[in-house]
Amino acid sequence: LKTLLSDASTYPLELENSRLWCEYYRARILHLVGNEKAAAEVYEKIISNSNKIDTKLKAYVFGDLGYIWIHFKYDQLNLDKATQMLKESYRLHAQDEFKLCHIFEQLSWIYYNWKHEIESSLLYAKEYEKLAEEHGNEYSAIEAYGNLIFLYGLLGNWREVFHFRAKGLQIIYSSDKKFLGLRFRSLDQWALVMAGRYKEVENVNIEVLEYVRQMDDFLTIADIMYELVYIVGV
Repeated sequence: LKTLLSDASTYPLELENSRLWCEYYRARILHLVGNEKAAAEVYEKIISNSNKIDTKLKAYVFGDLGYIWIHFKYDQLNLDKATQMLKESYRLHAQDEFKLCHIFEQLSWIYYNWKHEIESSLLYAKEYEKLAEEHGNEYSAIEAYGNLIFLYGLLGNWREVFHFRAKGLQIIYSSDKKFLGLRFRSLDQWALVMAGRYKEVENVNIEVLEYVRQMDDFLTIADIMYELVYIVGV
């Protein structure tokens, strides 16, 4: 992508919208490599030209900038702005499955972690799940099921907790993607802990550790092992 953008820079981009798309992808590279501050500055500059850009680009920028404001500029003002940006991104471009999954996931996160509105968080988590299933996106479905397990557990709705746990297990046992199993079994344990089924947690731990042994993604392993240690402590 960097090479393509460098090549594009050698051509005169007569249309302002084309130039702004190039700026957007440069900002995406900065975002993906962890330079969120620089990426946000470019996103904000693009938005300042909102009368010159097409609807799709505006939707993309709102969604990505909203994500940065949630996770790296989290005060109440920016969270409110991020919420509005994500909703506007959804309104502007409702056909992109990947972006929509991302938007629903982030809105669910905001309403649970910052606004403390479990029912609203649940609403977006269910939209996330529905979209993932419609498009056959196993990774997004696993994440959505994990969120629903956690939220329904907080509400004490064990029927729904174990309904979504069963759906997640069905995916991982029919898939050859080891990461799906590793990710879901770390989320799946919360259902057992919240239901007081502590003896079963040990069995799940053994299964998760077997997945870990087969993985080479050490950052993912570290993240999931942190969760496992916390659960065992509980």
